[in-house]
Amino acid sequence: INDAPQVAPYPEDLPKILKTLPLNEYDIPINLTREQLADFDGKDGRPAYVAIDGVLYDLTQSRLWRGGEHDPSHGEVEAGRDLTELIQKSPHGKKHLQRFPVVGKLVDAENAKYTF
Repeated sequence: INDAPQVAPYPEDLPKILKTLPLNEYDIPINLTREQLADFDGKDGRPAYVAIDGVLYDLTQSRLWRGGEHDPSHGEVEAGRDLTELIQKSPHGKKHLQRFPVVGKLVDAENAKYTF
């Protein structure tokens, strides 16, 4: 008996992205450090943000990022992290990022504009 959870195939006629945010960029950019980005992991209702080349993207509305985990990666790729190196290994590269809102930038502690 195989107890491993199985991901159902995604219906080809169903859009993979929910179109709820009409803007491609947030009105007020939010700059986060790596430590702060970790809090945006898509778990327990939190937004799912990732950093690619220093840019923060909001992947919360993507059905392929449910619960902060990229479904096709089988648990290897999670939100709340800098995925610059990992995206280079993906079959699609960065081409799908243009569909998602830009949150702001990944910065060092002195340039962070977000506080809890």
